[in-house]
Amino acid sequence: MADKGQADLVMELADGSSNASSGGAEILIQGPEGIEIEVDARLSFSTTNNEAEYEALILGLELVYEAGAKILELYTDSQLIAMQIEGSYETKEKSMTMYLKKAKSLMQQFDKCSIQQTLRCENDRGNLLVKFGIFFYRESKIEKLQSW
Repeated sequence: MADKGQADLVMELADGSSNASSGGAEILIQGPEGIEIEVDARLSFSTTNNEAEYEALILGLELVYEAGAKILELYTDSQLIAMQIEGSYETKEKSMTMYLKKAKSLMQQFDKCSIQQTLRCENDRGNLLVKFGIFFYRESKIEKLQSW
């Protein structure tokens, strides 16, 4: 039998991508007892790849928190995002500073939350799904937040 901490562990893999007109966010959530949830969203605004990565991470954090998770391990293939959250890299652009602040604020709502960078080659599923999502219209779009 798994201990209480392991039984409550939720893992989130977040991936974002962008093209000239929009972006996509893919979130893979693995909960207790092998439950998996896959969410992909089309961003209805022009965005950079780094902003799309943060959008995916933030959307996943919100979903996992609303589901009642207490312990979360985050995975991203973005070295920039992982290092900014860990504090090893600084943000330069105002938008990235706002994304970082929002992500850290959401992470603090969990009893325990950590982030790790994965290699892009280890995230093939997420990369394919997010790119697929960019090119197909979805009824549910994420609107860019003007300020947090």
